[in-house]
Amino acid sequence: MNRWTQKTRHCVTLVVLMLITLSCTCLSETLTPTQESYFLSETLTPTPASLLLGEALQVGDLYVTVSEYDTTTDCVTSKSGYEICPSEGAIFLWIHLIARHTGDASALPVDASFRTTLLYRSQLLDRCEQSDFPDKPEWPGGCSGDWEDTQMYSGANLQGWLAFEVPSGFDIRNVIVHLDNWIPQFAQDWILAP
Repeated sequence: MNRWTQKTRHCVTLVVLMLITLSCTCLSETLTPTQESYFLSETLTPTPASLLLGEALQVGDLYVTVSEYDTTTDCVTSKSGYEICPSEGAIFLWIHLIARHTGDASALPVDASFRTTLLYRSQLLDRCEQSDFPDKPEWPGGCSGDWEDTQMYSGANLQGWLAFEVPSGFDIRNVIVHLDNWIPQFAQDWILAP
């Protein structure tokens, strides 16, 4: 019995080591140096082919756009009664996102669970609110892209708002909205005002 337990332990240890080695190998092969440096960097810069507010990106059957923006200086209350307020000296910049599956009825689903970040003067602003407000329905994926399932079949449309905290005297010409997604893979910037 003791001999059987010892053999079992050795086999389990060997399988665990093989799985760790395999997962490390797969991860290093899927990330390019550009992707790795993006996730390690705190400062992002606009892509050379940045789109303007209202312009669309088409990746396969996924159509994506940052369609409009709005600002709020006061506290806002969600449908459930949750109140959020901008920090002192800040306001909320609301970003409206739209995604559509433009493929035909036989097309595979697409995933619109992209991560949304906001850059102001090339610095990442990390306070993002995603609660459901009466006049600005939430973006289903939230800021990080993993809040709700955003898998879309042919003909499906998603839209909603995210609020980012920005300095009260911000210049809209210095704001960049950055979206990135794994499947379909893309990274794209939108300039809100030229």
